[in-house]
Order: sequence, then structure tokens, then C-alpha cells
Amino acid sequence: MKILQVIPTLNIGGAETMMCNLSCELAKLNHEVIVVSFYKISSSIVTKLYENNIKVIFLEKRAGFDISILFKLKKIIKEENPDILHTHLHVLPYVWITSGNIRIVHTLHTIASKEQSGIGKKICEFIYKFSSKCIPVAISKNVKNSFDNEYHENFSMRIIENGVPIEKIIPKSDYMLKEKINCIHVGSFSKVKNHEIMIRSIKKLVDKNYDINLNFYGTGELLDNIEKMVSEYQLEENVIFKGLSSNIYTILNKYDIFLLPSKYEGVPMSLLEAMSAGLPCIASNVGGTKDIISSNKDGILINPCMEELTEAIEKLIIDNSLRERIGRNAIIKSRSYSSEVMAQKYIEVYTNEKME
Repeated sequence: MKILQVIPTLNIGGAETMMCNLSCELAKLNHEVIVVSFYKISSSIVTKLYENNIKVIFLEKRAGFDISILFKLKKIIKEENPDILHTHLHVLPYVWITSGNIRIVHTLHTIASKEQSGIGKKICEFIYKFSSKCIPVAISKNVKNSFDNEYHENFSMRIIENGVPIEKIIPKSDYMLKEKINCIHVGSFSKVKNHEIMIRSIKKLVDKNYDINLNFYGTGELLDNIEKMVSEYQLEENVIFKGLSSNIYTILNKYDIFLLPSKYEGVPMSLLEAMSAGLPCIASNVGGTKDIISSNKDGILINPCMEELTEAIEKLIIDNSLRERIGRNAIIKSRSYSSEVMAQKYIEVYTNEKME
């Protein structure tokens, strides 16, 4: 089968990581995968695609509505003649217009109110309701429900959870705390990730004489602001900015606690990776995270506020048996979220003419 994956960018992010994991699994199963990105960028995701012999095409889109993208897409679709077009994020209107009779599978990566805006939202609403050639797939029950509520429809929609390559992730084996407690967060520096409350929590714990570090992996538009906040709180020795990592799978197990106090989420790839590594995880009770974590069993769910985050971190620091039990249960839970399982489910959607 020949699959054309279309996505706005190949920057580091949850949707991009999911698409990359899926594409690599499909390639391993001898399907031909071509990735089309609207914007040209260098990243570890691009490198991984090339390492798996996946062809990548950059359209070099201009800012705003760029009509030339329609002509470029139409030409690529005609030349490549794929069996399936698989779209991600806000590219669906462009692809639908240029797709001809080729079926489209569109993954909904986030809640409906964040998926599209303006005219793009109107076009997608029409596509979801009236276009039989487009099959929407939600990454969680919460995402599906948000679309039903947003568009006042009960859409015929499959749910396929995101997956990570668990065979590449080295699980944690030692849960004993060293002299310094090492927390980790992986994510872009954006408002949704709620870096501010993580810093305030670390400040609170430092003031209570805990020897604790918070390691940030990622980059983004708010990085300078967060660095200034760390300086204002005099936490330069406690908050470490690690930048981007191309080998996050091999280093997760070195940390003690994973933090994800986001304001909203779909199904966060970083959380699945951390659980696969056996880290006890603290995450906001929002979006798809509450579909993944059973609180106090294989993770801890909180409201995204400083007080609850601080309390959860301290709880895990104090209770060694809880920390290990949650971490080991997280490994078991993560097996349901492998990229291999995800790929098999998408193949079913690609090959079935009708939705169940």
C-alpha cells in the first residue's frame, strides 16, 4: 500500500512524533510511505524519517493562505498516486480540495476548539458531515466527544490511541532516590505546557529543603520568558535547560519523576514515552491523559495548579513504595500504546471501505 502522510511541519511536537512513529512502523511492514510537509525544517523527526528510508517532500509554504500549495499538492498526488492520503492538524482543507477520488484518513490530534479556526473550521465541518471519502480518527475518547459537542453531531469516528516505539525505550530498574531528586519535563515552551507552575512548585519544594532538580527538554517561543522566571526565583542550580534530545528514549530512565501539568492535551506522546520507561508520572486531568492514567495506580492525575503539583511531587518523594508501584504499573499500561499496535489499527482503517 502507498500512503501519503501530509502535515504542516516536521518540528518537534506530539502530532509530528505520532506521524513519524506511524510512518516508520508502516515502512517496517513494507508499505510505501511518503511524507509531505508544508514547511521546510531540519529536526530529529526528519532525520528519523530518512533513517527509515522514507521520502520527505517539503512544499515551502508561504505564511497565511498560499494558493500555490494547492497546485503543488495536486501535482504530487497525481505523480505519486497514493492509495491513501493521511492528514494531520490543519492541512485537511488543502488536501481535500486536491485529493480527487483518493480516500483521506484524518487524525484529530486535539480537542475540537483547538483543531481549526475561521474558514478552515467551516470547511472541516462540511467535510466531516458530508464527505464520504474522508474518515476522521480521534486519538482519544475525549477528543471524539469534543467534536460531537462542538459540531452538535454524533460523528461516526474511530478512536486510535497514539503509540510509541516501546521496544526502543529502556525501562527504569532502580527506584531508590539518590541524594538529589531529578524531575523531568519534555515538551515545547508554550503556554499550554504550563512551565510556570512547575517552576513555582520547584521553588516551594526547595524552600522546604528538598534537594531537587527539574530538567526541561525542549525549545519554543516562551523559552526566554521561562529562563527569566528561573533567574527571578534564583533557581539556576535547580532548573536545567537541556534543549532538544535525539535520544530521549535512552535517558528517560535516569530520572525519578515525570511532570506534565498541561492546560490541555490530546494524547501526549511524551507521557507515553515516560510511562514506557517506567517513570512515575504526574499529569493534568485533562484531555486524553485521563484515558491513559488511572490515578494513584499507574500515574497521578492533578488539576493543573501549583498546589496540587507540589503535593503530588512531595507524595512521590516521601513514599518509595508508591513511586515504584506506579512506575512499574506504568510500564504495563504503556504496552497498549505501542506504535506497532497503532500501525495495525490504522491499516485496518486504510483497507476497510466502510466504518464500523
